[in-house]
Amino acid sequence: MKKIICIALSAVFVFSSCNGNQRVFQIGESIVSRIPDVEKTLTASETFTGPCFEGSYSVYTISDSVLVLNIREDNHIFRAFNTRNNSYVDFMGKGRGPKEFVTGSISGVRTINNTILIDIVGINEQVLYSIDFNSTIKEGKTVIRERLDLLPETMSTYIIGDDLLSEVYNDDDIISLKLYNKNNRIVSRMEQPFGGDEYLAVCQPLLGSVKRVKPDGALFSMAMIYFNEVNIFDIKGNNHMSVSITKHTNDLSIVNDYLKNGHTDQIYYWGGDVSDDAIYALYYNCDIGLIEDTLPVIHVFSWDGQLKAIYHLNESLRSITVSKDGRSLYGVSWDEVIYKYDLE
Repeated sequence: MKKIICIALSAVFVFSSCNGNQRVFQIGESIVSRIPDVEKTLTASETFTGPCFEGSYSVYTISDSVLVLNIREDNHIFRAFNTRNNSYVDFMGKGRGPKEFVTGSISGVRTINNTILIDIVGINEQVLYSIDFNSTIKEGKTVIRERLDLLPETMSTYIIGDDLLSEVYNDDDIISLKLYNKNNRIVSRMEQPFGGDEYLAVCQPLLGSVKRVKPDGALFSMAMIYFNEVNIFDIKGNNHMSVSITKHTNDLSIVNDYLKNGHTDQIYYWGGDVSDDAIYALYYNCDIGLIEDTLPVIHVFSWDGQLKAIYHLNESLRSITVSKDGRSLYGVSWDEVIYKYDLE
């Protein structure tokens, strides 16, 4: 079946430099149609079940054999699981004390001088901790390498070299992306939402499900929950591209519905991950009330917006992640089972 890819570059984005001068970018529009290089059904090669995975709701790859799970557990937020020997270590205390979060999410994984650092942002707590993962596993307790206090209006934050990319509220309760240095000096800002006559390009982190920085720090991807699109941002170059598998209309009423009701009925992208070469986006295209009974597909896009693969699944997943070598994909199902799929 032929797949149609629409790449919408019709948005106007305003980038504010640190001295207050604004640069306005009007980007043209183009459409690309192509058949994906690969379209097939992925069959799970391994399954992990048991008490260790109870409460798991998202998964992140740390190495080719180590996963980190977000867990609903009384004392900790994360669990590191070794797929080779089935061992695990819990870390990041749950609570309101020093070096604890009530809830948190992983914004990135970096390797510096052979040390793996996991960047964790506390939800609504405006703090980012960089966890020394090697020492945490060795000592069996959370070892924090660095703490960053974030801007008061900040949601998630991603470390990109010496800068920080943050999702930030403004006075109108609209969220924008801001790139600033560790002295809180803004380098650039991407406002939302903007669109053309036929296509919608949404820079709205609140409505995004897959938000990942390319490992080299050059690009940022945002797959949208309530819009049928994946946005790709050139962080330093101030460019943007919106990719969709179908033509979609500029319907900003979806944003208003979300702000009024907290959700809309139709959902598209629910989770995903990125590698050096590609964006892996978990695609449902269903009513939110039917999500647990719907079998999703995975859309694989290159960073220049081309559709590389479509993977059909036999399981309904809530979160996926790709191994560092790009050979395996893991997913967490709604009933807390971990599945491994071989990509090569």
